[in-house]
Amino acid sequence: MAEIRQGRGWSLRRKLVLITLLPLLAAGWWGARYLEGLERQLRQAEERTQTELGRVMAAVVAHSTLPLEIPPATAGGHLWAPRLATPPQLDGYADDWQPLQHQLPTHTLHNGTLRVAAHGTDLWLLLEVRDSHPNWCSPLPTASLKCDHLRLDLQTADGSLNVWRLATSAPGWIETHRRGGSPGFPFTIQGQWRETRGGYRVELRIIGGTAARALAVEAIDLEENRPTETPALLSLAIQPESWQRLLEPLLAPGQSLQLTDRNGRLLVRAGDATLSPRLLDESPGWLFGLYRLVTGMARSEVSPPPPRSVLTEWAGATPPAVVWRPIRESRLALLTSLHLLHNGEGEELRLVLARTGAQLLLLQETAMARLVGAGTVIYLLTVALLLAYATRLSWRVRRLRDAVSASISEQGQPLHTPPPLPKGKDELGDLGRAFDDLLERLRHYTRYLEVLASRLSHELRTPTAVVRSSLDNLETLPLPPEAGTYARRAREGVVRMERLVTRLGEARRLETALHSTPRRRLALDSLLRDLVEGYRMSHGEQRVVGKIVSPLPVVGAADLIAQMMDKLVENAIDFSPERSTVRIEAEQTDRNAVIRVINEGPPLPAEGPDLFGSLVSIRRREGAHLGLGLFVVRMIVEYHGGSLSARNLEQPTGVAFIVELPLPEERGQDPSNGRGATPHE
Repeated sequence: MAEIRQGRGWSLRRKLVLITLLPLLAAGWWGARYLEGLERQLRQAEERTQTELGRVMAAVVAHSTLPLEIPPATAGGHLWAPRLATPPQLDGYADDWQPLQHQLPTHTLHNGTLRVAAHGTDLWLLLEVRDSHPNWCSPLPTASLKCDHLRLDLQTADGSLNVWRLATSAPGWIETHRRGGSPGFPFTIQGQWRETRGGYRVELRIIGGTAARALAVEAIDLEENRPTETPALLSLAIQPESWQRLLEPLLAPGQSLQLTDRNGRLLVRAGDATLSPRLLDESPGWLFGLYRLVTGMARSEVSPPPPRSVLTEWAGATPPAVVWRPIRESRLALLTSLHLLHNGEGEELRLVLARTGAQLLLLQETAMARLVGAGTVIYLLTVALLLAYATRLSWRVRRLRDAVSASISEQGQPLHTPPPLPKGKDELGDLGRAFDDLLERLRHYTRYLEVLASRLSHELRTPTAVVRSSLDNLETLPLPPEAGTYARRAREGVVRMERLVTRLGEARRLETALHSTPRRRLALDSLLRDLVEGYRMSHGEQRVVGKIVSPLPVVGAADLIAQMMDKLVENAIDFSPERSTVRIEAEQTDRNAVIRVINEGPPLPAEGPDLFGSLVSIRRREGAHLGLGLFVVRMIVEYHGGSLSARNLEQPTGVAFIVELPLPEERGQDPSNGRGATPHE
């Protein structure tokens, strides 16, 4: 079977997968652009809905008869206190305040923070103070407070101001001392003082404190040596329960409403514009999970937005206005709208309606999840189908290639009984049928070439005999000297033609003789030694050297092996320089008897036609050389079940023809009596 060289490029499967990948990636890119446009339209629709909803809420607030108290403006700013469903435990720890961080605004002091909340008629305060070395002292009423302490100022609606100095000799309950103000002030203060890493924490409960309309808190640290000043009061607005009951039912989950005065001070807040964890459970099943896997997004990344006020950002803005605001440390956005209104008393108020883009985010992620999930599934199915098709296509192509390769022998000739070529109803089937027709024509042409030599030999014998007899008759006649020269040259040409005709018939006669010649066990080494002696005597001008290793038993026909050697030696002498050496070597391997005939002629070309084919001659030489000798050698070697090859030599330069004949499976005593290597020179 002839070997077919295979390409080094990409296979059909890789090319089909690459060709499929490009349009699918383009489709994914187009899908992403489509979702961006869809998101833009959804945002615009959300903005229109937000504006209309804000107008409705503003109308509800403007026509409400509920009282709304607006605290007087103060120099220190504004403080808003939400109402708690359950009061915190008065223990000095912040654990009860942590879940309320997104509801409680934080006021910043020069050395700490303050949070205020209300429950019932009581006011609750949580102070976090930074102090690296707290100093404690006796909290007796008559004692001068030469230690770290708190100053708390409370002002009621009638303008009365009362001042407390809060100190402690050790962390625990707080003793209070009131300085100035009305002696009949109705407030009672309870509290706990706790040390923290880097300072201390104070949790206070002011019983009846919701009656206050302004307050001021200052943490005094003696080591700072700050000048004693009266702290600026903060106007205090406490969430009115009546307004909260009115507005809460009108808001959907994820919406919040904030009502401020014209200066942006918060008066009422209802709803909660944070993302409900329930929304995360409305995902489209396994597609959403696949989307999270592809994008690397975990559920923990979607968290409620951090506390931030949009009131001061809207101060001075012209209503109505709608804007999307990104929420820090979250992938969500806050959609807020500002609306201007007047209550029944003519006060100008501003209504800020806010909602998170949770629904929009969920819709966007759902669409993206379906796009990614469906696209991934379609891509995998497409790649699997194309890979299966490409695998079958490659298998059919390889099968056709192997069948064509098996139809050609090692010598490049088509086999008389080749394996069947695969056929089908598509282009590959047409290609298989075309190859079948091509091989059939090649077989007919090869048969024509095989019988051409015998036909030429038969057809040329009669005209050659006519020319010879004419020359014989011409020589009996008196001829001038010039004519004799021409007659002699014509006779030499006839002799060469007869030799060519004889050689043309040898191949045909040999092919016929191979079917009737029996093979016997013989000593190849003895036969080769006799042949070497004969070559030395018949080719005196060439030096023939033999190196034969004994024993070399083979099963074959001695006459055919001698004819094979004659052709090899004749070929070697024809292409060797004058007075050069032709070497004949023979040795035994594990399974074969190897014969080498080496000459010092020109090297064989790297590429070209089959050297052992009929009428093939590669190396150039003066004179007639039909190229039938090596063809005869190949026929004899194949008859003996052996192999024939040729290769160029470098040191010294030349060509070696190598014949390998199989050894008999059971070797007996060799007739050569076990003689060793004997050189013949």
